[in-house]
Amino acid sequence: MFISYAQNFEDVLLNRIFKNQEKGFYIDIGAHHPIYDSVTKAFYEKGWTGINIEPVPKFFHLLEKDRPKDLNLNIAISDQQGELNFYELLDTGLSTFDREMTEKLVKKNSFSVQEYPVIMKTLGDVCSQYINQPIDFLKIDVEGWEEKVILGHDWQNFRPKIVLLEATIPNSSIRKETNISDFLNNYNYQHIYFDGLNDFYLAEEFSHWKNFFTTPVNVFDKFICFSEYDQKHYISNLENNIKIKDKETNNLIFNVSNLEKNIHINKNEKEDLIFQIKHLKKILLEQQKLIDQNNSEILNTYNMMAKHEQKIINLENILENLGIELEQKKELIKVIENTLENLGIELEQKKELIKAIENTLKNLGIELDQEKEMIKAMESSKFWKLRKKWFKVKEKIGLPIDS
Repeated sequence: MFISYAQNFEDVLLNRIFKNQEKGFYIDIGAHHPIYDSVTKAFYEKGWTGINIEPVPKFFHLLEKDRPKDLNLNIAISDQQGELNFYELLDTGLSTFDREMTEKLVKKNSFSVQEYPVIMKTLGDVCSQYINQPIDFLKIDVEGWEEKVILGHDWQNFRPKIVLLEATIPNSSIRKETNISDFLNNYNYQHIYFDGLNDFYLAEEFSHWKNFFTTPVNVFDKFICFSEYDQKHYISNLENNIKIKDKETNNLIFNVSNLEKNIHINKNEKEDLIFQIKHLKKILLEQQKLIDQNNSEILNTYNMMAKHEQKIINLENILENLGIELEQKKELIKVIENTLENLGIELEQKKELIKAIENTLKNLGIELDQEKEMIKAMESSKFWKLRKKWFKVKEKIGLPIDS
């Protein structure tokens, strides 16, 4: 079923002609929102592409996001190139270059207005720059600026098959007095329909389509409004969510029923659990005391470790000093070893001297023994025996003893 996004079902009328056309091309001047009240959204969803022209920055950025396959231009269309102050009536969807119309709307409805400059180009220039294919329809909604848009187009080289443009004063059913119809007639466009808001024109070469506009939009067009479709989609989602919630509720009811049974069965278990909880709390309290005690011991251990670390540092300093002294002692030992080595040489010399003296003494001992033998031999001789007796006689008579 066809989904209509347009404000006044303009897309339903166009779909009568293009229902079976999968690909096509459109130009939307004053595109506004890419979805809400859009004449081109339904065709974009079918696979069509086109050019969307929107001077209001907020709506231009929305178009850029929603219509990546389209060419979106943040400019305005007029009968000449340049720059002109643009009037945006905030929070209304209305905007125009027409200062007089803006002042009337502000005065009548107390609208807030924002004024800023906008770049203008002619529709003919835009088509020359970007279009190289047939234009299926041109839609114009520029709040009173439609005639200037029409005047700035090249109708001989770029001929939309259908032109629809807003024909009433903004927020009113009163038609605007313009020369648009006469101007388009000069380029072989025939006015074929007024839907209460828009005028529809057909190019002469497609005048056989005017039969599609003999009746207003009706039930036989087989369409649904986007708002209704959106509501149905929203309601469908709600119903699905309700079903899910109902299922969750039933599950909860079942679980609650089981819990009630378990509560009845586990009444005694509850008392046991309370007792166990109290017991566990007592154990936890004791454990906490042990933890506090251990924390205190750990703190003391840290303090002792700090002291030991200081002692280790002191010992390392002492060892370093001892190392220095050890090196000094090693040097001293080396000197002593050299001295001992020298003394060892002298000792060997002394040993040789002692050995020589011992040999000399040995020889002297031999000579001494020989003398003793000689003396002994002499004493044992008769002369020495008589001499000995003579000394004894002289001693008795008191005579001096000669040596």
